[in-house]
Amino acid sequence: MKAVLGLSLALLAVPPAQAQMPGGAVAFRAAAELKRVGACLYNKYRGQSVALLNSAPGSSEEASAVYSARAHFNNCLSDDVAGISPDVTELRGAIAEAAYRATHPTDPDFSKIDHAQLPLPAAWTGGKVDPSALAGPDFAQCAVAADPQNAVALIRTEPRSPEEKAAIRQLAPLLGSCVVKDSKLTLDAAFLRALLSQALYRSVPAWQPAAMKKN
Repeated sequence: MKAVLGLSLALLAVPPAQAQMPGGAVAFRAAAELKRVGACLYNKYRGQSVALLNSAPGSSEEASAVYSARAHFNNCLSDDVAGISPDVTELRGAIAEAAYRATHPTDPDFSKIDHAQLPLPAAWTGGKVDPSALAGPDFAQCAVAADPQNAVALIRTEPRSPEEKAAIRQLAPLLGSCVVKDSKLTLDAAFLRALLSQALYRSVPAWQPAAMKKN
């Protein structure tokens, strides 16, 4: 029987045998499956994946790109999984993580790069989308600029693993200072990982050319 797995610790349905697994085991499997699906979507459906990552959160362009990405889900799922239910941020994050890994098999030496915080894309700002939809991305731009090494270390771990928890603890001291004033932002491991993956996808390619110009 195929399992239907929910992200963000939301279990939709599992076979009776799997329902007896220790707490968190199903969430671990769901997160691992989303990571695999993100890589599949990026590798096989590159145009649609990049369009989603470039779209402004909460925009009609994002909605269209999400619809396109979800249309390919069945082509990317493991044979024993009937479906997963990531929210839009998690879906974007899984694709962004795959894109970062594909373009950066090894990480830059951040000690030699000017990794100042970059603004969000101009197409996203200026009242074009609901500002509340940008609180998460803006927070993530700050976090990866403040500690890119540990942000990358986080997305190099397996989702919901002890290593992921340890990486989050390394980042924790700076996260509060990156929350935009008066914004409401609830973070769990899945959401934090998704936001940082997208910020790294946006920021690292921009940081590197700047470093090369200095050399």
